[in-house]
Amino acid sequence: AVTGKDASVFGSTAAWANAGTLTLTVGTAMGTSTPTVFSVMLTNPGIAQLGRTPTVLSTGSAAITQATMAGSVLAATQAPTATFTVKSDWESSKLQSGFNTLTMSLRPSVDMVAGSLVTISNLAGTQTDNNARLPLMDGAVFGNTGAWTMNPGAIVLTVQTVLPASMATNFSFVVTNKAQAQGAVIPQIEVMGEEPVMKVSMESGILAATELPVQTWTTSLVAES
Repeated sequence: AVTGKDASVFGSTAAWANAGTLTLTVGTAMGTSTPTVFSVMLTNPGIAQLGRTPTVLSTGSAAITQATMAGSVLAATQAPTATFTVKSDWESSKLQSGFNTLTMSLRPSVDMVAGSLVTISNLAGTQTDNNARLPLMDGAVFGNTGAWTMNPGAIVLTVQTVLPASMATNFSFVVTNKAQAQGAVIPQIEVMGEEPVMKVSMESGILAATELPVQTWTTSLVAES
């Protein structure tokens, strides 16, 4: 989305390519008497890098050849300081191919505002198919759904209100355990947003699926005359 004083000049939208190109289509006249001011939000790289100096060009009836802009951006020289003071996890079942309720308890060191993306990964080995709206229990702060990917095993949660620093937030979701035992996995958590958190491990190993299903047999007695 394009925001700022003159965003409407571009219809408040733009096309972004991961190679690092932002394409804006002029919808109304861009004047020459005053600067056109707008903003776009990007996610900084996860490691420091040298600042990038953008270039700009235009095509169409008023074509302008490529020119270097003033200033540099995207240096990402400041390491995140936010963390989780609580990042607990536990499960309801170790039964192979059984339904397993995973419960997470999160308390960040600072409030995580709406739009922050919380990713819990390393949840490998389940039989739960991809689901862009996996239901959450007690997950109102995330809109009661998360985007689940079976391989490599991750759920992405979008903060809808505020994930508070004042208390722990508990929520749960259900997956299906692996059909055979595996080594326990320790989930990892990270946040992208205004207060990013670098990827860290949570507390407990889960999803080992070490318990076999109970085998039952039914015997029928047939009376002969």
